[in-house]
Amino acid sequence: VLSPATTTTPPATMFASYAAELEALAEALEDGLRAAESEDGDARERRTALQRCEVDLGQAEGLVRQMNVEARSEPGAGLKRQLAAHRDRVKGLAERLQAARQRSDRQDLFDARAGGASASSSGQIQLSSAARDDRRRFEQVTARLDSSTEALLDSRRTLAETEDVAIGITENLAANRSLIINAHERVTTTNGLVEGAGRILRRMRQRETRRKMMLAGLVAILLFVIVLIFYFSFAGGSSESSP
Repeated sequence: VLSPATTTTPPATMFASYAAELEALAEALEDGLRAAESEDGDARERRTALQRCEVDLGQAEGLVRQMNVEARSEPGAGLKRQLAAHRDRVKGLAERLQAARQRSDRQDLFDARAGGASASSSGQIQLSSAARDDRRRFEQVTARLDSSTEALLDSRRTLAETEDVAIGITENLAANRSLIINAHERVTTTNGLVEGAGRILRRMRQRETRRKMMLAGLVAILLFVIVLIFYFSFAGGSSESSP
């Protein structure tokens, strides 16, 4: 019974499909980032655009991981070069998104501070103690945001380096697997040659045994003939000597 043939999609085809999806997501991300970076929209529109960009960025990073799997399955460096370009583009969009999020948070703080100042009844420009407290809190929040941004960028760089190391390890494992397969094939060939040599030696031993048996048979026949000759010689001589 023949099993039905199974068809698998080549890695290059899957990579091209993922690349097309990533291109569409990158364009949507750029549109969302332009909306988030615009100074004309209100805070709600900026937050909505940022949330949409975060969702698109997560999908783009997932596509990059899928493309990484397909690129490792395809021999050659063509897909790997394309993967590096797509990864750099997604990384740049992620950095833009982080910067836009940071600017949005700062703008929200400025708007909140401006609203508090307009609600106050004081028309003087001098800073009050409450304004100084607000400014100090704003500076603290800004410092925490900067620290969080640096930590996030460091984490992304570490993740990218880890992915590069993992890709290198995978390539080394694939090369070692090829070497092991080649060595196994050579061992199989050597075993076949050894078995053939063993069969030749067995046939040589069998022929040698047959030759020895034939020689032994010939020697036995010769001895038997010699014995008969001596017997008839002695029998003839005794018969002639008798009266």
